Amino acid sequence: MEWYILYCRGDLTAEQIESLVAQKQTQFEGLLNENVALELVASELNVPIKLEIREVKLKLANLIEKISNVNLVATVEKVWPKKTFTHQDGREGKVVNIIVSDETGERNLVVWTEHADMASQLQPGQKIEINGAYTREDNYGKFEVVIGRNGYIKTIKEEKT
Repeated sequence: MEWYILYCRGDLTAEQIESLVAQKQTQFEGLLNENVALELVASELNVPIKLEIREVKLKLANLIEKISNVNLVATVEKVWPKKTFTHQDGREGKVVNIIVSDETGERNLVVWTEHADMASQLQPGQKIEINGAYTREDNYGKFEVVIGRNGYIKTIKEEKT
């Protein structure tokens, strides 16, 4: 929910929200867990918490590390060749790395086994909808968007006028 507060209240930083949550927990003498304190903070900031978050389309600049159920629309900038590998248990795995962008910036998109074949066919300039993804830190200290078995990508056909 922290990312959603950031999305709704662009005037706040993650650190400020974490501080408000800690203050709320202190106010209630440690009786609130972090999630309940976060809901109270959201309510006090007039952030609607009853919203079905799955329907929200985020922008790349609004993403923070360690969130799940990320939904966004982006443009494919570059697609690296699909890599295949063997898991320790003998199963075959696949991965495709893609640079995607929107009007707010660009990020690496990692697409794993279930969707790698489709992702490897994407072309620069194509618009895609990403659903059910999550974010994580990469090997360089930046965060990336990841599509695993619970997410999916679909291409968006732009209407010609």
